[in-house]
Amino acid sequence: MKRILPYLTLFLSATSAYSYFDNRYLPLFDYTYQHQVNRRSVLASNVFIIAANQGYVELKGGHIPLPEIFGKYDLMAVANALVRVGKPNPLPTSWQAPTSLIFDMEGKMQATGFWLGWEQYLGKNLSIGVKAPFMHVNSQLEFTQSAELAATLGLGAGGSAYLYQVLNQANQELGFNSYQWQKTDLGDLDVYLRWGKVQDYVSKFKHVDASLKLGALFPISSPYPVDTPVAIPFGYYNHYGLYLEIDVNCELKDDLKVGFWLNGTGRFGKNQLRRMAAGAELPQFGAIIGQAFVDPGISIGFSPYVFMDDLHNGLGVRGSYRLLWHGTDYWQDARENYDQVAAQLSSVIKDSGWLAEYFTVGLVYDVQQQVGYDVAAPFFYLDLDIPTGIMGAELVSKAYRLTLGFEFNF
Repeated sequence: MKRILPYLTLFLSATSAYSYFDNRYLPLFDYTYQHQVNRRSVLASNVFIIAANQGYVELKGGHIPLPEIFGKYDLMAVANALVRVGKPNPLPTSWQAPTSLIFDMEGKMQATGFWLGWEQYLGKNLSIGVKAPFMHVNSQLEFTQSAELAATLGLGAGGSAYLYQVLNQANQELGFNSYQWQKTDLGDLDVYLRWGKVQDYVSKFKHVDASLKLGALFPISSPYPVDTPVAIPFGYYNHYGLYLEIDVNCELKDDLKVGFWLNGTGRFGKNQLRRMAAGAELPQFGAIIGQAFVDPGISIGFSPYVFMDDLHNGLGVRGSYRLLWHGTDYWQDARENYDQVAAQLSSVIKDSGWLAEYFTVGLVYDVQQQVGYDVAAPFFYLDLDIPTGIMGAELVSKAYRLTLGFEFNF
């Protein structure tokens, strides 16, 4: 955490925005709230569906199966790692000559859930807010062998079945009994203090809504599991965090709004039970289970958007672009018996940074336009988040999200 404090200070004096976007698998960001001069408290909620079966790699626009964003599964590397930690080699002697035994992986992830948020105006431009998601997430993994692998091992009739038997035996030695996973739990709790100016007819703008937020992220879900290679974090691996954000919303003329948000988020380092590689195996298949100290890198998000409401009888549209970046994490083996097999952390450190991009398009229905401004009324929205790789999205899921929600100012 100490490595991010200079960056957070910079954001305090510049610009910032929406919290809780530092998850490479789940797009949990949102638009910032809209505020009215005489109604500056907000109650909001939405329901969402997320789905992904692919991920982005280094090449611009390139994508691969979701389980392979960190690389291919190498049965030989897993076998060698098991031997290093004192477990038997699951490979028959005749299969131990090749330098690698590569399997392809396919898989998918699905999530359903809802957000609930409340922001209360305290007076003197200060508000306090809280929000959190509740989700059900499931994921699964399937191994497939290539023709090259069968040729390398000289597999004949029945050989493929035996190969999968050996594969499953190796993964059972790692502590995995299933390639499916599901969980229902709360995500991180977001609590923040907002200082904001809301004013009509400022310079050439009809309405200006701008704010600076200081927020804290509290992980309240159960610990990240180590007994499955397909678990999806509900926040950022149960790390507490702080963020600073600025958002600016301007109504240029009747029913045309533009704005942006910019966010800097930092998570605190902590010791936790994690998997670590003993050799060249993928980190999620690491043969070592033990205490590791992880200090997450800083996360930065930026999103400009346009909002055109009441195009016809309260119906409108909105769209945005979101650029999300997470820096490299710091890892250290924190096991007490350090004379054991050394953990190989270079791969997990290198692949801990990522870049995600999304376009969001949505429909809006503003009830306020129908009942007049003397009565408080909600607006409803339907948004679709579409992943893209135009700037070089890397090491993230290619997840789509459909969201239906409302926002009520009072």
